[in-house]
Amino acid sequence: RLVTSAKQALNAIANKIPDLILLDITMPDVDGYALCRDLKSNPSYANVPVIFISALTDTIDKVKAFQVGGVDYVAKPFQTEEVLMRIETHLKIGFLLSQNVKLTHLSSMDDLTAVYNRRCLVQYAEKQIETAQSSAQSFFLALIDIDLFKRVNNCFGHQYGNTVLKQISSVIKNSLTNEQVFGRYGGDEFLIILPNTNQIQTRTLLDKVFSNVSLIEWEKAQIITLSCGVQEYEYGDTFDTLIEKADRKLYIAKENGRNRIQF
Repeated sequence: RLVTSAKQALNAIANKIPDLILLDITMPDVDGYALCRDLKSNPSYANVPVIFISALTDTIDKVKAFQVGGVDYVAKPFQTEEVLMRIETHLKIGFLLSQNVKLTHLSSMDDLTAVYNRRCLVQYAEKQIETAQSSAQSFFLALIDIDLFKRVNNCFGHQYGNTVLKQISSVIKNSLTNEQVFGRYGGDEFLIILPNTNQIQTRTLLDKVFSNVSLIEWEKAQIITLSCGVQEYEYGDTFDTLIEKADRKLYIAKENGRNRIQF
């Protein structure tokens, strides 16, 4: 679609995100550099490749085009065949990048529950540890286990057990905000990583999780509860020491009757 101003371009892009943008530098209202900078600052459009086409041929103009996020620069006058080949090349690159993003996302998800998997959780926790060590900001780990889950599998079968895992995963995920990272740690264990929070906030959030899970109406099992061990990061902790401490708290919660949160 052809437009002649930055305003028209933004309206057109908002209506339908293009696969690629051909952008002139000289426009009546805002120059192409500013428009490209605006596009790249918007997460919805940041990955759309921008090819500059301009009569400006100085090196400084070309360098600036790349600095604001352009992927290519074609000087006028140009050969149509050359521009078409450049467009085709960048469309192919864009497709491969999008496929790579999809594969990366899939590799971080648990196949059954569609929440983050163990590998992704460990990676994120280790990043939080690095941040905590350099900034003195603490965070909490909450290790959650489904009480008597083996009995659910034995009584109702593994298919129903999978249903329980998926349902509980969904409820926990929907109980959290974007600040927390949640996933399946393994088997019937789940892990929540809570950055930038204190013990009171952590307790409030976990109470909400437990309450929401208690409201699930199960088709076969009468009631399914959770137990949780919570550990705050302490300077010098590694992921292994953190998860070991949280696991000990989880064991105490189980020993004290289950269906409880242990700090």
